[in-house]
Amino acid sequence: MQIEKRRITLLSILIVTQIIFGQTLFGQVDLELSISARECYTGDSLTLQAKVNGTDQVEVEELPDPDWGTITYLGGQRRNSQSITIINGKRTNVIEKAFLMSFQITPGKTGEFTVPQISFNADGETLSSTPFTIRAKEPARSDDYAMTIEPGMTEVYPGQEFAVNVRWYYRNNARSISFNLPFLDDFEFLGQVPGKGRLYDLLLNNMTIQATSEEGYSEAFGEKATYLSFTLLLKAKKEGIWNLSDSTSRFEGVTGSETVRDFFGNKSVQDKFATLVITAEGRSVEVLPMPAPPPGFGISAGSTILGPVSIEAALSKTEISVGEPITLTLSFSGASNSDFSIPPLTSQDVLEKGFSIPPERSPGRNEGDDRVFIQTIRAKNSSTTAFPGLTFPVFDTTSGEWDEVQTAPIPITVLATKIADSGDLEVFEDSGPAIRELERNESGMEASYSGSELMKVKRPGNYPWMSPLLFYILLTLPPAAWLFLFLRKKQFFGRKRSGASEFRKFLKRWKGGEGSLTDFEAALAAFMETETDGAGRGIYGHEEALTSTPEALEAYQDLKSMIDRGLYAGKAGKREEGFSEAGERLLKEMLK
Repeated sequence: MQIEKRRITLLSILIVTQIIFGQTLFGQVDLELSISARECYTGDSLTLQAKVNGTDQVEVEELPDPDWGTITYLGGQRRNSQSITIINGKRTNVIEKAFLMSFQITPGKTGEFTVPQISFNADGETLSSTPFTIRAKEPARSDDYAMTIEPGMTEVYPGQEFAVNVRWYYRNNARSISFNLPFLDDFEFLGQVPGKGRLYDLLLNNMTIQATSEEGYSEAFGEKATYLSFTLLLKAKKEGIWNLSDSTSRFEGVTGSETVRDFFGNKSVQDKFATLVITAEGRSVEVLPMPAPPPGFGISAGSTILGPVSIEAALSKTEISVGEPITLTLSFSGASNSDFSIPPLTSQDVLEKGFSIPPERSPGRNEGDDRVFIQTIRAKNSSTTAFPGLTFPVFDTTSGEWDEVQTAPIPITVLATKIADSGDLEVFEDSGPAIRELERNESGMEASYSGSELMKVKRPGNYPWMSPLLFYILLTLPPAAWLFLFLRKKQFFGRKRSGASEFRKFLKRWKGGEGSLTDFEAALAAFMETETDGAGRGIYGHEEALTSTPEALEAYQDLKSMIDRGLYAGKAGKREEGFSEAGERLLKEMLK
C-alpha cells in the first residue's frame, strides 16, 4: 500500500511538472518509413522518406552500396510543431520535434532486390530501418528517342571547372520528361550555363533546369534530328575516375497508335503513350592528382590559380604625391576556376621598399571571363619611379606543372610632400576660376566625395536654389508617389486575391468529391504561378520564392509530393485525405 502511494505521488509530480514547463517527459524517439512505390522501371528512381519523431538532431550514417543500384541522400529538414492549450487559466505548451529525410533509390538492372537497412544517429541514439524489397521491371522500348552526355574535358584537376552537355534526341512526341544523373554527386554543381533560344522546364535530380530546342546530327538515328539540350557547369572535388554512363531519362513516349471513340461514337486514331527509360552512352572524366607547389610559392587554402592565365595591372593615376592613396586593379584572364583568391600583397617583396599596403582589400569579383581584385596602395617616397611587376604562382592545367606569371611594371611620378606654414600663404583680391579641375575617382579608398558645392557659403534662411518650379515639384511629389504605390499595391493584391479565391473554391469542390487529381494539379499550378510570378512552371520550381515562409514551403511540398504519388498510382489518381488540409495551410500562409 505504501509503495502504491509513492507511485501515485511520483506520477502526480511528473504531471504537474509537465503542465508547468510544457515539455513531454515521456518522449520517445522512433522511425517512420514511407516509399513512393515498390515497383519502378530499370534506371528510374523511387523516393524513400524517413521521419524520426522525438528529436530534430539526426545524422545519416554511411549509406549502403548495393550491387543492383544506388541509394542517394537528398537532404533533410526539421518538422517541429507546437501546440498551446489553456484550460481554467492553466497553460500547456507541447513541442513535438521531428526530422524528415529523403533518399533516392535507383535500380540499375531488372529484377527484385532488397533495400538494406539505413542507420541514423538520432541525438546519440542509433536507429535503423527495416530492409524491404523493390522490383525493377524492363521499360518499353522505342527507337525514336536517344540521349547523349558529352563532358567538355576528359581530364581535369581538383577545383577545375568544366562543362557537361546533355542532349535528348526525339523523332516523336513525348511528355513528362525527367533526368537522373547520379554522377552529379561526385562533383560540385556550380549551376547551369545559359542557353539561347526557346527554353523548356525539365526535371533533373529533383530540381528544375531549362533546356533549349536545337537540331543536329544524331549518331543513334544516323540522320539529322531535333534535340533538347542543356549544359551543366561542374567542379571536380577529388581525384579518381568518374563514370558518366549511369544516367537515364524517364518520360512518356509514343510506342504506337490506338483507336478511340468520342462522346458521339466517332472513331479517331491517336498516339499511344507508354513509360520509357533511355540510358546515355558511357563517358568518363579523370580527376588527376595535383603535384605539391615548389617551396616558396606560399599557396594557401583557396588561393590556387588554375591556368594558364594572363594578368594585367592598372593604376587609377600615375602622377601622385607621397602618401596619396591610389587604386590598383589586378585582372586575371583565362583561369579555369572562378572563385580563387590571391595572397595578401604584403607577401610581394618588391613592394616593401616603395609602397605601403593597407590590410583592407576587395575579396575579388567576376567580370565576364575575368577575375578582378582591387587594392589601395600608397607611395612611401619620391624616389620611386615605377610600380613594380607582381608575381603570382599559377598551376598550368595544360602542362600539369607549376609556373609563375608576372605583371608588367607601370612607370609613375611621385611628388614630394611639403608641410605648409603661414609664410607660404599669399593673398589675392580675385583668384578667379581654378586652373585645374578636381579629379574624380569612382573606386578604391581614394574615391572622391567632393565637388564645387562644398565651397559655397550656406547661411540659415538663405536658399537661392529654392526656385518656384522646384518648390512645386517638392510639394506634389509625395502625394503623387503615394498614389502610384497605392494603385500598384491594389492591382497587385487584387491579382493575388483573385488567384487565391479560385483555389479556395476548388478546395471546397474537392471536399465534396468533385474533380480529378489532374484538376487539382492544374488548380495548384495556377495558384502558385499567380503567387510567385512563376508563369509556365506548373507545380514545379516555386521553392525558391517560398524560402522566406517555411510553413508555406512545407505545405506546398506536401501537396506536390501527394500529387506526384497520386499521378504515378494510375490514370484516375489517388485521392488522399491530406490534400484539403495541406491546401488550406498553403492558402493561410500565402495570404498572411
